[in-house]
Amino acid sequence: MIVGGRVEFDENAPYTRAEAVNYIWEALDRPVANLLYTDDFTDVPDRYELAIAWAVQHKVTSGTSETTFSPDLICNRGTIVTMLTAENNLAASNTPHSSPPVPLYCDAGGAFLCPAKN
Repeated sequence: MIVGGRVEFDENAPYTRAEAVNYIWEALDRPVANLLYTDDFTDVPDRYELAIAWAVQHKVTSGTSETTFSPDLICNRGTIVTMLTAENNLAASNTPHSSPPVPLYCDAGGAFLCPAKN
């Protein structure tokens, strides 16, 4: 969820597809995105456009149809784990515009992503 311009993660809150993608994108320091990857979707909110474009471009997720992303659809754990696995595979492949692998995935206490602290 976005609080005061910051992305905060609450492991007990329901997350929409747009919020989940945005959280992953933000956790990776906003990698470069090509907005052409959201052109076909009629329902992508401006505030999530770069995050969704990045996720679709790098096959972290896809639309729910040829013309919709369904940004307000609530994700279950399986959907979020699938996105995190796809991002981890992307990072492991050293694909351009991907980030280093997120060092730890966990489900302790319901958390989905436990990024390393610097």
